[in-house]
Amino acid sequence: MVILLIILTALLLHYLLFFVVVWIGLRKEKLDRSQENSTSSTGFEVSVIIAFRNEAHNLPKILDDIKKLENPGTPVEVIFVNDHSTDDWHKFRERMEDSPQIRFLEQKEGVSGKKRAIELGVANARGEIIFLTDADCRLPEKWITSLLKAFDEETGFVAGGVKYAESSRFFEKFQAYEFGGLMLCDAGLAAAGMPVVCSAASMAFRKGLFYEAEGYTSSIQLASGDDEFLMRAIHRLGYKVKFILNEEAIVTTSPNRDLKSFANQRGRWASKGLHYENKALIAFLFLIFLFYLSLILSPVFIYYFGMPVLLWFLIAMFLKTAIEYLVLRKGNGLLYGKLNPFLFPVMEVFQVPYIVFSAFKGLIGGFKWKEREYRR
Repeated sequence: MVILLIILTALLLHYLLFFVVVWIGLRKEKLDRSQENSTSSTGFEVSVIIAFRNEAHNLPKILDDIKKLENPGTPVEVIFVNDHSTDDWHKFRERMEDSPQIRFLEQKEGVSGKKRAIELGVANARGEIIFLTDADCRLPEKWITSLLKAFDEETGFVAGGVKYAESSRFFEKFQAYEFGGLMLCDAGLAAAGMPVVCSAASMAFRKGLFYEAEGYTSSIQLASGDDEFLMRAIHRLGYKVKFILNEEAIVTTSPNRDLKSFANQRGRWASKGLHYENKALIAFLFLIFLFYLSLILSPVFIYYFGMPVLLWFLIAMFLKTAIEYLVLRKGNGLLYGKLNPFLFPVMEVFQVPYIVFSAFKGLIGGFKWKEREYRR
């Protein structure tokens, strides 16, 4: 039992240390952002790439947002890349007026997937800075200018914050808190010099570095990861990665409406875990997974070992809830509405089994995405 308690305590301390690093990083991110130049960078021609599949209903909305974007004082082009859509997206294309600033590309037969679509867009882009977002997102007016001004000579990649649209439903509030927490962790780790994850719903990078980092060569076989694999590859080249948590740069997307789509999305995200190029990162994340797994298995441990393990479980859940609440409070009004201190502990109960389930689903199961089945 002593050995078990030592292992459990070590996992708890590792988890708490992770959030301490995130906390320190978030304080640094706020300081760094306050010292940024108040005017956007000039001289960078910009290309916005939107890869889509069966999103005819979303294309007019994202185009309307793009037309309302604040002028960054530099040329901006928009490239839509169709990944073999089977809906009536072509009707949207037919209604479009010809414009040199808005172009449509289509994947060739036999070539599919979001990463291939993005590669096609990058290859045809005129801009020095490439922006990526998704067709189902809503963009704030200062999205481009907010991310663009973060670029300097040492910066190769800039990630922007993403939030879920507000909802009164418990399930969607849970997703907003959970996803917002993920954004805060991403921002904190990036500011601490350890970028791990970002979202392709809001990111920008130098076109030249896309090829210097060999694009998606190392992850082309994976359905997911068009964001973080590229981010870490650019970071390995010695360039800075910045994460902008600025209200003017927050992109909004829709939460999942049901458990099935939620499980598919989280399984897709988890599916890339074993393909990370940094083995230390895999080990780091695996220890976090073991901590969650230990919480799930605690009833079994308590049954066999009694009060000492029960005491560990109560302390672990209290500390986990407390430190996560302190970190997530930084997202109040930015990534979600005001954090509810009474609802949050209830959500913690659901979060633990969901993390473990998602990991197993992604690593040994399969998922469905964009009407395509992916199996291990």
